[in-house]
Amino acid sequence: MMKYLQEIVVLVLILTLVLPSATVLAHPAEGVASGEAASARGQEDDEEVQLVTARATADLVRPGRVLISARGNHYIYDSVPPINGPNEEVNPLDGMLSALIACGMYIYEAVGIEQEIETSNLSATVQGEIDPRGVAGAPVNPRVRAFHVTMNVDGPTPEEAAMMAAAFSQRCPIYTTLALSADITVTNVVDGEEQEPFATAAEPIVDNDIEDEELELAMPGASGRMIEFGRNVMSARGNHWIFDSVPPINGPNEEVNPLDAFIAALPACGLMIYEAVAREQDIPLMAAKATVEADLDPRGVAGADVNPRI
Repeated sequence: MMKYLQEIVVLVLILTLVLPSATVLAHPAEGVASGEAASARGQEDDEEVQLVTARATADLVRPGRVLISARGNHYIYDSVPPINGPNEEVNPLDGMLSALIACGMYIYEAVGIEQEIETSNLSATVQGEIDPRGVAGAPVNPRVRAFHVTMNVDGPTPEEAAMMAAAFSQRCPIYTTLALSADITVTNVVDGEEQEPFATAAEPIVDNDIEDEELELAMPGASGRMIEFGRNVMSARGNHWIFDSVPPINGPNEEVNPLDAFIAALPACGLMIYEAVAREQDIPLMAAKATVEADLDPRGVAGADVNPRI
């Protein structure tokens, strides 16, 4: 049984690394001005990628608790209430949501430096739409169906902030990966004034939704704020932690970075589901460990003409 479970994990992780491309928007400023959703699909056929591999490991160290290791950093993900997890520490969904907005803040910061735009008081919030009953085995797909991001920034003009939002949609590997699966809406609040939303519309390659499913959506969220160059403090459900920016945009990359948290959420969630299934089916589970590797071209994060998606 354990050998069978391990083979499934390998298959799932391989599938996550071969998703097709997300869109690099041709005219992002127009999308911002009109509020119309842009497609999240598409990539230039002649794009030449130079892939690097991000890696994280996950160990089930006690019921409902996984120890994550990435680049010498170690941190905890907790399992969630639908499968009787303790949900005391950061959970994988917290990690995914917070990684998206942390990456966004770093792209805004980078664009501000590159374009000599003065920015201050940079913060962000995010909510995801999800039906958590599917996690417990109910006949409903528990995917995140939409992401709603608010970026708060002082200093730039509304047009400059719109340019930053467009760069977020092009240069953040977490955005360009998630945009394949769900709509993402980014609303800038510039000097306290809410701007027209910027949106990308997903065109999923696989439709795993269950026919006639009746949704009961929850809206988990996370928030973060820039506390110094290349470093954010993130918050979700009373937990607080640090994310660092990454080398392509001159980040310190000492603490956990958003990509670490994002890719580690996958095996952590997987181990928690294995644990839940083992408990439900009375299958002895002596130990469980998983590794994830994600291939991406980080040059796109720095603004090169390549999609940085996983």
